[in-house]
Amino acid sequence: TPPYTELKEIYREMRKCKGAIPLPPLVKIATMAQTPQDCGPLIELLRQYGDIAPGLIAVAMGEAGKQTRFDGPRYLGFLTYARLNDGPAAPGQPTIKELRDYWRELD
Repeated sequence: TPPYTELKEIYREMRKCKGAIPLPPLVKIATMAQTPQDCGPLIELLRQYGDIAPGLIAVAMGEAGKQTRFDGPRYLGFLTYARLNDGPAAPGQPTIKELRDYWRELD
């Protein structure tokens, strides 16, 4: 995962892209986390831009990146990804049940 300053520049460049439909742009930044610390820059990106930039999706793949999948919406990430069951999925992607259980514990 690149450092926060690099992610911020990637995000700003992606926001400049215009789609064919005049809606607020969705920006998805996905990295492959090697360590749990790799989640930090993505969480910081969501903290800084989640409330002022609807449509930001920031996830780290792999077991080390699970924090971004569970906590992204807490920092106003537009969405997160989950799978229906224990079948094939992206690396580190939790099941819907795991997400629900985690979020219920936070309430």
